[in-house]
Amino acid sequence: MTGAIFSRVAIVGGTGSLGTYIVKALLSESNIPITIIGRAGSEASPPQDSRVSLKRGDYESQEFLQETLRGHDVVVCTLGLAAPPTILNSIHQAAGAVGVKWIVPQGWGNDFQNDGLTQRIPPMQAARASRTAIVNEGMSYTGFITNPWLDWNIKSGNFSIDVNARQATIYTGSVDKFNVTTLAQVGRAVARFLMQGSQRTNSTFRAEDYRNREIYIKSFLVSQQDLLDSVQRVTNTTPEDWKVTKRDVQEYMDEGTSLMQQGDFMNGLFKVLFACLYTPGLGGNYDDKVANNALGLPQEELDEEIKKSVEA
Repeated sequence: MTGAIFSRVAIVGGTGSLGTYIVKALLSESNIPITIIGRAGSEASPPQDSRVSLKRGDYESQEFLQETLRGHDVVVCTLGLAAPPTILNSIHQAAGAVGVKWIVPQGWGNDFQNDGLTQRIPPMQAARASRTAIVNEGMSYTGFITNPWLDWNIKSGNFSIDVNARQATIYTGSVDKFNVTTLAQVGRAVARFLMQGSQRTNSTFRAEDYRNREIYIKSFLVSQQDLLDSVQRVTNTTPEDWKVTKRDVQEYMDEGTSLMQQGDFMNGLFKVLFACLYTPGLGGNYDDKVANNALGLPQEELDEEIKKSVEA
């Protein structure tokens, strides 16, 4: 690296579920000025820190976005899963118009670079298209593949483990271990990527090496049973305290696909996403690609992270 490429960062959705962790990590580990961009009417508040400024407005207003993004080097998009492509396109267009150099785009989660996954969930192809659009706007991007966030999905029951009801469904058949990442680990990874781009460094990791590429990160490589065992340990329960059902993973996949086709899109989407996560060859296990060591990410402890989640 010849010098700083990131000196000011804008985070769209910086007070949301993921953005909060990225802001926290940046404030903890760097001095990069941060502009948090929130939607008009939101009452969420950012940390009180002299390095942080907050701008609220219409995500589809080019006037607002261009005025807000002017002077920034990098934009991090952390909007919700249901954010429409029109909003993302509007952000990219505004960023390109005012000279933003780099985008950390939407697309956190499952490995949409896996063809088998995107064939089963065609809307995920939009993440690939957004990368192409960024390059066409004259900018560069670096995306993050994280797989489902461990803490958020344990709490919401998306791993088919209901902590409060003490019920679980373990999927069988063609299944494999899969990677998961905590929100805090995602925040650290993004912060360290931005830090490497903000200063001269002797690190083996260089932001330039990930121009127009994805960075794969993880907290753990686990099975559903590993997660259930951990939940039982931290809740001081035994297998006998739980009702555990076995089900073929292909049935789960088919159920989700049918729901999506019938118009129950989000419910079906999550079923297909997690069925793909458990199925070999569909992007769930990317352990051989992770950049944790290059980014200097810590090794977390499974029971500790599960305990935080179930007690939150």
